[in-house]
Amino acid sequence: MRPVLVGLLLLQLGGVVQLVNTPSQINPVFPIPLQLTITFGWIALFMLAVLRYGEYKSRAQWLVCGFILYSTLRLLFFAQADYDRVRAPFLILVSAIIVGLMFFTVLYKMRKVHQNKEIFENDG
Repeated sequence: MRPVLVGLLLLQLGGVVQLVNTPSQINPVFPIPLQLTITFGWIALFMLAVLRYGEYKSRAQWLVCGFILYSTLRLLFFAQADYDRVRAPFLILVSAIIVGLMFFTVLYKMRKVHQNKEIFENDG
């Protein structure tokens, strides 16, 4: 999970570079200061998750799920190009699969910990 977080952190840093170098002729859907604020927010969250990965291992999965959902919803609501709208169903499907797998992984781990706790309590 840590390489995924580092990759998403680098992706957001690249987004800052892209936003700063956006020509003034381009009229973005979101104002650039708002986009920069959101991007720096994701950078801070990813950086915290990478630096304190041992403490936030389970929360890191939820952070990635949140980023996937945020990115998907942003594309669905603010897509202006036809190619973005055409690929939206595929993006929804892939996002649902990834988030679903992560959700069931977390549930499985929680169930396993709970079962181990019961076994430990019953032995004592």
